[in-house]
Amino acid sequence: MFCGVMFVVLVSVTNALAGDWPQWRGPSRDGTSTETGLLATWPKNGPPLLWSVDTLGAGYSGPAVVGERIFIMGSDGETEYLTAMAVDCGRELWRVKLGPEFKNGWGHGPRGTPTVFGDTVVALGAQGVLVCVEKATGKELWRTDLRKDHAGRLMRGNILDFDWGYSESPLVDDGHVIVSPGGANGTLAAFDLKTGQLLWRTAMVTDAASYSSVVVAEIHGTRQYVQLTGGVEYSTGVLMKAPPRAVGISPRDGSLLWQAKIHYTTAGVINTPVVLGDVVYATCGYGAGCTILRIDKTAAGFQAVSTTTQDTRKVMATYHGGIVPFRDRVYGFSETSGWVCQSIPSGESRWEERRKVAGGSHIRVGGRLIIVTTEGSVAMTEPDNDGWTLHGEFVLPIVSPLRKANNRIKVCTHPVVANGRLYLRDQERFYCYDLRSAK
Repeated sequence: MFCGVMFVVLVSVTNALAGDWPQWRGPSRDGTSTETGLLATWPKNGPPLLWSVDTLGAGYSGPAVVGERIFIMGSDGETEYLTAMAVDCGRELWRVKLGPEFKNGWGHGPRGTPTVFGDTVVALGAQGVLVCVEKATGKELWRTDLRKDHAGRLMRGNILDFDWGYSESPLVDDGHVIVSPGGANGTLAAFDLKTGQLLWRTAMVTDAASYSSVVVAEIHGTRQYVQLTGGVEYSTGVLMKAPPRAVGISPRDGSLLWQAKIHYTTAGVINTPVVLGDVVYATCGYGAGCTILRIDKTAAGFQAVSTTTQDTRKVMATYHGGIVPFRDRVYGFSETSGWVCQSIPSGESRWEERRKVAGGSHIRVGGRLIIVTTEGSVAMTEPDNDGWTLHGEFVLPIVSPLRKANNRIKVCTHPVVANGRLYLRDQERFYCYDLRSAK
């Protein structure tokens, strides 16, 4: 039965202020900021630009913001880096090499967001290099290579049959780093945060890794990791096609609590799942649509039951812009319908909006949605039961030279709000806007 409440996030991010954004999709990994006191309406040309830099290099990596520092990744044409910057001006404080630059025709460089936990920062490069460093200095504490050291296998892209690089953002939970190497040794893996020692792999889940990131939730009183897999099994030693799966994994030993095949027919499993009470929600573009799973608890254990119908599946088909939950609904951009408000768990469409704002990625701040489109325009909307009201929009002032040189490259980095500031990235260009002042 649907519990009607959003999942309780069990990640403890120490040394973080209330307005910090310490990891992918924010404190709760659901694209939600709880900040208040921000501008209710933006000025005509958008909120004031505090500063911008053009030194990040290539990549889609988003920022983690804790206290006076920003942590983000980029590449210089040969090497991927993890960089720390000052929040007041964007000045570089330190830079750490991750590994060789990942390259494909749709944009080079790292994709994920670093995770800040206590005095450490954990980052995963697009080639699969996982690094843990000191937050203050960038001193390397340990590193491991998901492909070379752990036989990791990533799902293949559905265009020209190449992959898009490791795009996951590491989860830090209970002293462990959780990532998805993929492959025959186990799709998910847990590493000790202090030492980098491998603690477990998911022996019963051996699919290729997807581009999604793990979330931690409590369902029916049981703590678990929820992830979407890449849908190719290697357990027999022979490459076999199989549909992607949603899985619930025990944090204790990586054992499988529940699983459900999802109907994707594409190798573009990108969006992070959303958990609301006992419901797991996933969506994918390329004609796939959404999947709504009810997780039941029985005497024999957990069971995942799909409540998706052919009609509700079509409501939300999201490429990469993410899904944001709010009360008993989710918001996202669907390739079939534009911006959509969808009821959960019924899957019914509450409203659709094609005209006001183009497609892109978004986060929720209170009762507002902040959207950055794939072409670099930014908007703030206020959704309600029947639609939404636009409260401001502007365009990023300079088109990234990398995007200008390759029309396949889009603005895909999700927006971030931390401590009254809005952070936006267009490849090598990085912007910081003031959301508390109209001057």
